[in-house]
Order: sequence, then C-alpha cells, then structure tokens
Amino acid sequence: MEILRAENVSEVYRGEHEVQALDQVSLSVEKGSLLAIVGDSGSGKSTLLHILGRVDRPTSGRVFIQGTDITELPESDMSVFRRRNIGIIYQFFNLIPNINVRKNICLPLLLDQRVPDEDYYQEVIQTLAIADKQRRFPNELSGGEQQRVAIARSLISHPAVILADEQSSPLHVDSSRHQLKGSGESGLGLL
Repeated sequence: MEILRAENVSEVYRGEHEVQALDQVSLSVEKGSLLAIVGDSGSGKSTLLHILGRVDRPTSGRVFIQGTDITELPESDMSVFRRRNIGIIYQFFNLIPNINVRKNICLPLLLDQRVPDEDYYQEVIQTLAIADKQRRFPNELSGGEQQRVAIARSLISHPAVILADEQSSPLHVDSSRHQLKGSGESGLGLL
C-alpha cells in the first residue's frame, strides 16, 4: 500500500541568481518502507524533506500522504494534518526551550487536546533512555539527549510518515538498536 507519493516536485529559489534546488522529483513509498536520501551538502535533501512534510510548498508538483494531496491544503488544515500524520525530526531538533521534556514530547497531542497513551509514552522514553529526563528543560540536556527527545516527539502520535533530516549524530547504542512496538507502522524514514 502506497503511503507517500511525490509527483514532479520542483523547487526554484529566486533571488539575485535563480537556483534549481529540485527538478521534477517523483517517488512512491510503500507502507513499512525505509528510504534514505543521500547526497552532497546543498544537493536538495533538506529541501525535499521540507516539501514532503509540507513545511514548505514546492514551486511545482504535488505530494500525497495516505492519498491526501497535501500540496493544496490550506495552512490551518495542514498544521493539523502534519501533527497527526507526519513525524518530523529536524536537523536542529526544534525543541521548545521553555517547556520540559515531557511536554516537548507530547506537544503534537497537546495541540490536539489529546491525552497521551501512557503505556506507549513510557515505552518510547524507556527505549530512548530519557525516562529520567522528563522534568528537565532542553538547555539542561546533552545534544544526544535532545535528539532522543525530538525522536520521541516524532513517534508519540503514531504518524503515518516519519521524516528525519540528517540524523547522523550518535545515539546511545542500546537506544538506536531498539525498535518500538508500533513504530514499524510508520511509512517512511528519510535521512
């Protein structure tokens, strides 16, 4: 079953010089697949991920997640769709500095006024070795701990798709080798 499809996605940055960041990219990803996008710095990897997560709109082309054309969704609808269906792990984690780890992880659910599945929450934080960090704030964490909080936040709503931008920082070996129950349902991991 197809979970994500991009059709002829292009992105052109216009300024003093026009830059073609993406040129007619098409792809199809089946549920349960893992896809890695590799390339040199500046080759458009992050641009593609931002478009697939509809953080940015493409200059042209369309993106579908679970059959929904996210390219044309109004921003208000897209925000709701994104937090319910797309887990995004940003290169710089994007944790909220003035809320603790637990609230950072649960943020997609809290924005929807939903209560976390406590068993799944505990499984996630135990697997990622951050159970003892729940009351800390992001500035009280190491880089690896911040990364694990960002990963937990991307998993907490059981998204259809997980997009990860340059997740090459080393994680604790036990955490990186563990697989969460239900996380295999995510349709895509993009690195």
